[in-house]
Amino acid sequence: MEIQNIKQSISVWLILKDGLNKGKVVLQQRAEKDKGKIQSFPFILQATISGKIEPSETIQETIIRETQEELGSNFTLPQLKEFYITEYEMNNKKVICHNFSGQILENDLQKIQLHSGALPNFKFIGKNDFSNLLAYNNNTNPKEQLVLFADQLEALKKLFIF
Repeated sequence: MEIQNIKQSISVWLILKDGLNKGKVVLQQRAEKDKGKIQSFPFILQATISGKIEPSETIQETIIRETQEELGSNFTLPQLKEFYITEYEMNNKKVICHNFSGQILENDLQKIQLHSGALPNFKFIGKNDFSNLLAYNNNTNPKEQLVLFADQLEALKKLFIF
């Protein structure tokens, strides 16, 4: 099957640099429902910030827009560094995801206003938690297990340098 076109996305992985969860990555967990509607892939864990790059946007513009949408306008992004690019196919489209990381203080979490109920929870994942992380497939149960999409799990491993 031939790939028809290419889409690009971003993922931002924020790491706590102090507090009880020092050194852990802040992940968002999708809700089961958003505004009463069942979400696709409920309970899946994902990067702190993620989203697709619109055709008229630069990568930096996408990061700013997605940050405001997912974490609110009171949250200020730290300096970010691109550390990995993942590529995968989805719905006959090639997706290229630019992965960035940055460090925040634990107090910065108080400035976050999570997006509309779609992503209501944080999970803090450290290097010691990797044995419990699973790549999503038809046999995983994100409600009971720590599950990420395979490309995000791959990026998270690169962030922790496995």
